[in-house]
Amino acid sequence: MIRKNVDALYIKGDGHAVCQDYAYAHIGENYHCAVISDGCSSSCNTDIGARLLCMAFVSAFNDFVEIRKGRASEEFEETFDKVMSLQIGSHIIKTAQSMIDSRLLDMAVGRGSICDATVFGIFATEDKIYVGGWGDGFVVLDSKERLEVSEVAFTSGAPYYLSYFLDKDRDDAYAEMAGESSTFVNTQWSNAMMKGEDSVTIDPMEYPHFWRAYDYEDEMVISVLSDGAASFKGITSGEVVSQMTAFKNFNGDFVHRRLQSFKKKCVKDGLTHYDDLSCASLHVRKVNDD
Repeated sequence: MIRKNVDALYIKGDGHAVCQDYAYAHIGENYHCAVISDGCSSSCNTDIGARLLCMAFVSAFNDFVEIRKGRASEEFEETFDKVMSLQIGSHIIKTAQSMIDSRLLDMAVGRGSICDATVFGIFATEDKIYVGGWGDGFVVLDSKERLEVSEVAFTSGAPYYLSYFLDKDRDDAYAEMAGESSTFVNTQWSNAMMKGEDSVTIDPMEYPHFWRAYDYEDEMVISVLSDGAASFKGITSGEVVSQMTAFKNFNGDFVHRRLQSFKKKCVKDGLTHYDDLSCASLHVRKVNDD
């Protein structure tokens, strides 16, 4: 038997009048998910878009996982995971767009798009955990066997948003702006025997920018965080991520407790962050049926 819990929280940054991050945790009939979205500060109403993208993430993954049911061959799994990783991003943004259309909202309000936002999320089925990321952010896997901290960053400073997929002019404009820039996925890892660092360079317009499919371990916690963790003064992003995910226990609203405690410590230590913060986490533990 595998026990799971999910939780999520977002906090407004000092440099924003409105929090443009959103974090969402949800338990469905056959799945658990935890997702964050970070709206672009130079586009209008992306606080709304961030919420829509989180809802769309859940819907899109659930659609794909329903297709996977009952097809357990190894060959199908390999093909399915590859196809899902390549196609689910477009499914997420199309789902968000349909939500906008059904509510008679205009996707392009003022500057940019409502859905100019990153998306990082965790979707746990009965036998698999998927983690996907579109844009910049952090992913942390902490288990008894290993610790992995991954950061996705764009050398141009401007992440590729899924909303560009629906607008060829904006997609072309991003390609021209990005030029020869790159996206780096840096992973620091450690286990009982050793530690190291891996770095992968990808094209900014090739998504997902982060993708993993994990099997269940005896106990593990996976967290996704927005790039607001890198907006602190006087403390490194690595230390911020470490403190934000230093959970004392995993009962109830465990992310809320950790981030609220971290925020209090920041106030006490005089540490500030200009960007919004968001964190969503999944904890799993195998237990005996009896």
